[in-house]
This record gives sequence, structure tokens and C-alpha cells, in this order.
Amino acid sequence: LSDSREISDEEFSRWKSIVETSHPSDDVSKLYPRLDDWRPKTRDPKHVFMSYQGRNKQIASFDEQEAARLDLRALLIPPSLTDEEIQAWMSTCLLTAPFTNSVIKVINNSDVTTSYQILASKYGLALTEARRDMETVQNWLAYFVPEILSESI
Repeated sequence: LSDSREISDEEFSRWKSIVETSHPSDDVSKLYPRLDDWRPKTRDPKHVFMSYQGRNKQIASFDEQEAARLDLRALLIPPSLTDEEIQAWMSTCLLTAPFTNSVIKVINNSDVTTSYQILASKYGLALTEARRDMETVQNWLAYFVPEILSESI
């Protein structure tokens, strides 16, 4: 609970859409992504869309191609979704991830350098890794839910 935060009606609707988009499965543990340790790998969330659509080779760097594949695997996006459903799925996963919520809290309450230090300490990361991961989450937030970033300014 210490890593939780109150969500808006809009965020609740995103989560509800994930449930409605999911396909029934015998193995409930595979139905939803496990986001406890997930942090977005690809700097640009559009790369996950491209990877989902089988257009991974259109991503310029091999590192970003691999990062998009890792995010795609972690998010367990069901097959045959529309772009809107994919976006709802990805944004809900992003907002559900504990690391994202930590980033939202630190950018609301700390200067940038202190934010990196808090994240590095909390998650056992090197300072440069904490900085990169925080910036990546901010990229994803800017793409999916820019209003959260504007609330922190």
C-alpha cells in the first residue's frame, strides 16, 4: 500500500477496459501482466506498437528492437487488438506498475537529482540507470497520459 496512489475515474476506466479486452483463459496467472518489477525498456512506446504489429525491423536500433520485444513480452498484450485497445492496455499497465507510481510521486515532490537518488535507493539501481528509467517512464507518461505530467509541474 505504501507504493499505491489514488486513481482517477479515467484511470479506473482504463483498467476496466483491460478486463473487458482480455480473453478468457484456463490459467488466470497468464491472463494479466505481472508488473511488480516491470519498468519500460524501450524509450519510445510507439516501438511496442510496431513490435506487436510485426514491424520490429522498422525500429532503427537493435537495442530498441530488443527493448520493444521485452516490453511486449512483459505486457502480455492479447492478439488481434485494435490500436485503441493496445493503447488502453499499455497505458493501464504503465499506470499500474509500482515503478511508474514511484516516478509520479518523486517528480511531484523532489527536484530532478533527488528524484534519481530516491529511485536508485528504493530499487537498488545505479544512479544512471535510475535516471534512464525515470526518463523512460516520463516518455511513456507523456505519450499515454500527459495530464499526469502536467499535474506535477
